[in-house]
Amino acid sequence: MNPEVNYRISYQSFFENAPCGYICLDGDGTIITANQTFKNWIQDDESPLPEMNLRDLLGAGGRIYLETHVFPLLHMKGEVSEINLELQSPKGKRIPVLINAIKAELGNDKNPVFYFTIIDISQRKLYEKELLEARKKADEKRKELEQINDQLERFAYSVSHDLKAPLNTILGIVQLLELSGSAKKQSERDKYFEMIKLNIHRMQRMTTDMLEHARSVQKPENLKPVNLNAVCGAVLDILNDEINKNEAKINVNLLPDVLGTETQLIRLFQNLISNAIRYKSEKRPQIDISWDLEGNFANIYVKDNGIGFDVNEADQVFEFMKRLNKGDGKNGTGIGLSTCKKIVENHGGEIGVKSTPGKGSTFYFTLKLA
Repeated sequence: MNPEVNYRISYQSFFENAPCGYICLDGDGTIITANQTFKNWIQDDESPLPEMNLRDLLGAGGRIYLETHVFPLLHMKGEVSEINLELQSPKGKRIPVLINAIKAELGNDKNPVFYFTIIDISQRKLYEKELLEARKKADEKRKELEQINDQLERFAYSVSHDLKAPLNTILGIVQLLELSGSAKKQSERDKYFEMIKLNIHRMQRMTTDMLEHARSVQKPENLKPVNLNAVCGAVLDILNDEINKNEAKINVNLLPDVLGTETQLIRLFQNLISNAIRYKSEKRPQIDISWDLEGNFANIYVKDNGIGFDVNEADQVFEFMKRLNKGDGKNGTGIGLSTCKKIVENHGGEIGVKSTPGKGSTFYFTLKLA
């Protein structure tokens, strides 16, 4: 075979099957010629490309960019490079591409033509999307770690202060009992032992709350349909003694099924109901649980007639180890509501509270419907 013919065949094959698209446009943007790679992007067969303008293969934004940026630059500077566009085939296929182009004058013809090299960057866009998602997840993990570190600092403070306090009290009482002549009367001994029990219960409650909070930090992997009325029923059984002791009245409306983890949702309602009972007013405690619909989410409301608090302190009630009134004798740990916030966030929802001193509080949160 003639080497020149062989060269031409190789050149033509390279042009048609190159890993990028080659097209030639006239001054109006009409496609004069295109290689097979470009044709394969636009149509499903190898038939000749029908007459079309490059504008026909672009969306509204792409056409505007072509008119206001690409063609003016080609006419003025004779070239453009690294232009991101998205081709749209007549059948709706979308291909993100990178375009480089030059202007060419053919002989004495005043009408120029434009040579376009078009690179399919679908894979690059996929990598960029994966990179952005990975970066987003990394940022979320970083924020979670920052929150955990902050909570660990508060935990260390709690261990060194809040847990030491009842231990020091117990130790002091035991030392008093050891002293000669102390607690000779039965009433004094009963008083001391009652103080010991109260401080032990305080320690038990704090360690239990800390354990539950640590468990709530773990985000559930698979959310399943959960019946909230069944959840509330389980919570009322758990709190039965506390409810009877305080003569609390609990009204639970018919609640929806939501996507969640049953154990965490039980802890959520248990903390909110127990909190409402603990911070009761002089009235008989009454707690109403209701909901309404908002898109694909249920807004859940837990309303009480307790002592309430200043609405300006609403954000603080969900902080870890934060108590608004440490001297109120209510025996709270400042962990329960922080646990509630974490559980709701684990389920993709939000939590808040409205309150009026002396009139009660309404805690509200969102859960996705099953």
